[in-house]
Amino acid sequence: MAWTIDNEDLLRQLAEECEVLYLAFTEAFISYHKNSLFFIIPTVVISSVIGGLGFSDSFTSNSTNKYILGGFNIFLAILNSLFKILSIQDLETQAFYISKMWLLLYENIRIELAKSPVERREYKEFIKEVEDARFHLIEKNAILPIKIKQKYKKKYKDKIELPVGLNHLAVIRIFGRETYTPKSPSITSSMEVNV
Repeated sequence: MAWTIDNEDLLRQLAEECEVLYLAFTEAFISYHKNSLFFIIPTVVISSVIGGLGFSDSFTSNSTNKYILGGFNIFLAILNSLFKILSIQDLETQAFYISKMWLLLYENIRIELAKSPVERREYKEFIKEVEDARFHLIEKNAILPIKIKQKYKKKYKDKIELPVGLNHLAVIRIFGRETYTPKSPSITSSMEVNV
């Protein structure tokens, strides 16, 4: 099948979709990274203080102080458990990977469109490759934070469909922050954090 103006327009639309999704998932990565630091920094600071106080004979000789150290250790265990349950680091990694894959697809389309029609690959073969890659990325079911999803939906209205439906998620609140978990076990992507 030969390249036509309609083919090029379709690929330009797909490239725009890829670029928007790259930007959205990059923003999601940054958001998840900030949430990750919300758990990591207090854990490191409290662990260091507890470790230092644990070596101090004058502090640990008092039985009340031993209870204080024990309380901090329990708090750290709870904080680490929440961090694991919320899978924020997994979401961060997934958003980073997905954003880079959308960028790669965007660049592949742009490069192909930049070539002269004579140098381009067969259109049918190329569009199949693009659609397969696009479907694969959407199938990954990566989760965007609600604010980011709403921002991009508002900005691009019906032009671009963002993956992941929010209707399969239940809301829970932890430390005043909304967290979304799947209602059904069939959804494998673990959670969505509203930041």
